Amino acid sequence: MALPHDIDRERRYRVVVVGAGVAAGVLAVLCLLGWGLDAPVLYSYGGAYAYTTPLSAILILILGLSTAVGHRPGDTRSRAVATLLAGVAAVLCTAVLMEHLLAMSSGIESWFWVDTATLAGAEHPGRPSVQTTLGMLILAAGAIAVTAGNGRSRRFAAVAGLAAGVIGVLGALGQVVNSTSLYSSAAVGASGLAYPTSVGMILIAAAQMVVAYPHLTTFTASARARVTMTRLLPAVILVPLVTAIAWGTIHATPASATLGSLVAAVGIVVLAVQVWVTARAITDTDRDNLDLVEALPNGTIHVRNNHVVSVNPAVGEILGVSSADLVGRSVDEAFAGPLTDLYTAIHRLRRRADHQAATEIRLTRADGRERIVMVNGRPLQATGHWLYVLQNITDQAHAQERLAAAHAALKDRLSSQEMRLLRYGAVVESSLDAIISKSLNGEILAWNSGAERLYGYPENEALGQSVQMVVPPDRQDEFRDILDRVRRGEPTEALETVRITKSGRRIDVQLTVTPLRAPTGEVVGAAAIARDVTHVHEQEQRFRSVFEASSTALLIVDGAGRVESANREALQMFGYPREEFIGRTVDHLVPTASRGSHADHQRQFLADPQARVMGRGRDLTAVRRDGTEFPVEIGLSPVHLSSGVSVVASVINLSDRVRTQRLLEDKNADLERSNRELQDFAHVASHDLQEPLRMVVNYTELLASRYQGNLDERADRYIGFIIEGGHRMRQLIKGLLVYSRAGSCGLNMRPIDLSQVVSNVLCDLQSSISETGTEIEVGALPVVAADATQLRQVLQNLISNAIKFRGTAAPSIHISSRAEAGEWVISIADNGKGFDQDYSEQIFLMFRRLHGIGEYEGSGIGLAVVRRTMERHGGRVWCESQPGVGTTFHLAFPVAPTAAVPPTESQTEGIAGGETRTYSPV
Repeated sequence: MALPHDIDRERRYRVVVVGAGVAAGVLAVLCLLGWGLDAPVLYSYGGAYAYTTPLSAILILILGLSTAVGHRPGDTRSRAVATLLAGVAAVLCTAVLMEHLLAMSSGIESWFWVDTATLAGAEHPGRPSVQTTLGMLILAAGAIAVTAGNGRSRRFAAVAGLAAGVIGVLGALGQVVNSTSLYSSAAVGASGLAYPTSVGMILIAAAQMVVAYPHLTTFTASARARVTMTRLLPAVILVPLVTAIAWGTIHATPASATLGSLVAAVGIVVLAVQVWVTARAITDTDRDNLDLVEALPNGTIHVRNNHVVSVNPAVGEILGVSSADLVGRSVDEAFAGPLTDLYTAIHRLRRRADHQAATEIRLTRADGRERIVMVNGRPLQATGHWLYVLQNITDQAHAQERLAAAHAALKDRLSSQEMRLLRYGAVVESSLDAIISKSLNGEILAWNSGAERLYGYPENEALGQSVQMVVPPDRQDEFRDILDRVRRGEPTEALETVRITKSGRRIDVQLTVTPLRAPTGEVVGAAAIARDVTHVHEQEQRFRSVFEASSTALLIVDGAGRVESANREALQMFGYPREEFIGRTVDHLVPTASRGSHADHQRQFLADPQARVMGRGRDLTAVRRDGTEFPVEIGLSPVHLSSGVSVVASVINLSDRVRTQRLLEDKNADLERSNRELQDFAHVASHDLQEPLRMVVNYTELLASRYQGNLDERADRYIGFIIEGGHRMRQLIKGLLVYSRAGSCGLNMRPIDLSQVVSNVLCDLQSSISETGTEIEVGALPVVAADATQLRQVLQNLISNAIKFRGTAAPSIHISSRAEAGEWVISIADNGKGFDQDYSEQIFLMFRRLHGIGEYEGSGIGLAVVRRTMERHGGRVWCESQPGVGTTFHLAFPVAPTAAVPPTESQTEGIAGGETRTYSPV
């Protein structure tokens, strides 16, 4: 279990690691700037010939970057980059070491900074010292090892960081006490180990050790461990360092300075490691203690400076609140309202001199249940810290109240001995288990009510009889063996056996037999407790029956992935006989290509076992015994047992579903293609029909205008019929084009203000409104996602129909909206002629009219276009009508993501058109 703030500490630890790497890189960049700007102060402060060469600075920069980018355990790309950088540094260091070993006059150091070859004071002034090269090579090897991530490589990385850190510390101490043997490489003609190089090596070494073992930092330790480290580490570092400086100053000889520096470095390392080991032990102890606190049945509240720091889960169960409602808040805020009594008790305990005293309070939880709680508190060692313990004694208190009432009624007439016997008798009589006392030969001496219920014999029939009367004939040997064990003073515990009732029914019991001894220690009888477990066995049998009869393949798998049980459907699905299937690992049911990922999924599930479904949204396959694969969907349900976590897996064969899905997709594709072809045909046919029709109508109208009166009356009438029919045909073709366009044109979906669209439609229909005297009332209308052009056509069709099919009274139209089940429903109601509700579906069909062809203008396609348009918008349309009363059309739009919040009955402000408007005829 994680300590509080573990996540923040982990984040801070990463910041420290990255910061150390970046700091080393910045130090290297400063040294390179010093070389570039000819500023020796940036790279040469220290002892004689002790300066950071350009190659040393480049090595520090490379290893600093490797440390900064390679600390994330799961970032494969970053770790690859870090490994590459460390490899480059290792190659460079190896080359320099070979130059030292072979005494080469010139080497790769001249590649990076040619001017270093002209420096005085050393044979090879640009070449890093032996100490520098060796330390950098060790750090490079550690950086490569730490990216591997396993335990052995981490230990190597930590040792490498420690070794390089010792080299850096020795170099720095050598500078302080002027011990050239610790930092100079003049013997091989190279520069010494300068301060910048030492500091860079120490930073990278420390970061490398922290990456290998994060618990070395104070950020991942417990509070006590952090205090230990922060108090001891400065002394561990400073005391040996000051001692070494003083030693070198007093003795003033190179050998003494070197010896003092070595002793100081070893002392710092040994003592620092000991401090870190101690802090780790303290952290582990604190984690164990926190786990114990979390598992306590009693609630614990940690208060610091009158603020709640932490609570365990039992507090939430007792008080009926979540830990989030308490942690971080002051005591006054956290325990206000129904918890005021707890607040009072806490302050009362804080004022008492005797901190061991406890107080009892009664609380009413938010769910109405009463809790009786014993509150105890005491201050902790840290100033301002208090620990309060809450014990739920509700059941005990209620039981004590009931017992106290019974005791008060009986104590006046019962002696102390009778009270003692009654107490024991009450426990025995109230037990649901059968409790029997018997002699060594099996004679029944005591028989409680639980035995009466279990075996069916009343007490007066059982006393004096042999207990063999409840033992089946096939269990007599077992009974005699139990009596022999009793005579030897040996108990029989939790024996599952069979007994027989008075009615002859066999029952499964769990039997515990304990020898009874006289004050002298002699066994004089036995007490037998029998618990009826018949229902448990029956439940097991029912489970087995359901398990086997299930039409779904069911497996029970243990934590190691082995099949413990499988039903017939599973055996049939995978093609295994039962004896071969049981004990086999589920890896054999997974295709070879997926077994690696399956192992990862299995570990993740066991780390957080929760019921889940596998296979939804991705292709999951299983393999039969014969090697054939088939698609499956798997449901996992963990079962927590004392032996560990087992998993019940339900496996569904999706082969038929996949075939059906593919067939359905093919059919849908065919249907969509047919619809497109039909729409294209309607559009082309309508367009091609217009041209010959236009010629017929135009020439007929020309014939009528030129020869009207020159022909007889019948000819003029026939010509009129032709013209009228041509116009109707033109309207029908135009309607077909509109209908085809409504189904084929793309939708430019965007938020549309319905109030503005209605206003535009009413402006277009102003002439009809004025001529018919129509009065229109528009209520609050929302914003919906729609195509503005097609939405305007829908509203114009419905409003013009309401004006067209008017009754004898002046037309009145009401447009309103309401929010309903995730939709905006727009209603357009009129007081027109109306129609029978039986025709409410037919009117949306093409060319379907409820009136004569010449009675009203129109093609009979308008409402079909309305329905088609609404369906393309993901909405729907329907109507309600009554002859002589009027008609109401309803348009349902899905609520747009940017639409306003649906209004309440009395609230329309904030919605487009948030006030009712009335349009009267001009």
